[in-house]
Amino acid sequence: MNNKILLVDDHPLVREWLASLINQEAEFEVCGAAGTARQALQLLASVQPDIAIVDIWMEKGSSGLELIKDIKAIHPHVGTIV
Repeated sequence: MNNKILLVDDHPLVREWLASLINQEAEFEVCGAAGTARQALQLLASVQPDIAIVDIWMEKGSSGLELIKDIKAIHPHVGTIV
């Protein structure tokens, strides 16, 4: 069983690079990617990740710290990596 990972970063190239790197490992699978905290919260319910990798300093009015608090409150089973 693969660990499903949601990537959250406001830089598209970083998301692509991380997805490429993670998907090379057999036990991990990127199940979604978001550029803002709002997009991430919308994706969480549908993709049901095991882990969220979150950029702490995002632009566009997104806060990585606030997103982590929201993830823990709404989806406590999802692990977070900053």
